[in-house]
Amino acid sequence: MTATYSQTYPLDFNLYGQNDRNILYMLDTPARQSYQLEIRNTYTEVLNFTALTGSASATNYHFALHFRAGTLAAASLTGAGQLAIDYAAEGAAHWTMSIAADVNGADIVYFLCTDSSLTLVPDTSLDIPLLNVLADASQGTRSTRMALRTDNISFANEDSNLQLQRENHLAVVNHQGAGELPVSLSFSGGNTVLNDGGTANS
Repeated sequence: MTATYSQTYPLDFNLYGQNDRNILYMLDTPARQSYQLEIRNTYTEVLNFTALTGSASATNYHFALHFRAGTLAAASLTGAGQLAIDYAAEGAAHWTMSIAADVNGADIVYFLCTDSSLTLVPDTSLDIPLLNVLADASQGTRSTRMALRTDNISFANEDSNLQLQRENHLAVVNHQGAGELPVSLSFSGGNTVLNDGGTANS
């Protein structure tokens, strides 16, 4: 029996910023740049999460978000302002994460859910809130790709571990130095415009 598309790719994902989807910005500082990693069950079966303990790592995770080499800025990868889960957000308490690089220089963010009761029913999504996400500015505005890999999840009616990979486009946009436009707008004689359908405005 040939697998359907939704069986082969039972998950979809997107990275949402405050106003955009799948866009990373080159900014002067990554501090408090908030994103939501949304993961959606697009299949007809419930997805279960294998109970795991300890910290998220390359051998102990449920989701791994892969960025190509040079996508993330160094400030988001190390130090006090590095990429992190926003534990002030609702639903974040049962997630842990870690960041590592593979042999090709790609940066991988591993996520582990500590809530053993978590399931993902069909046509619903879960959100992992993130902070301090900043794109590397050395290569300028560009288009790249990111990938989501899974481990230690399974369909509710099966025991097999689903090790899946799904890719998505990612745009990198330059917002360095962006701020408020240093101009203001007002009308001579007052900031009121009359629109009664008959009186001429000047």
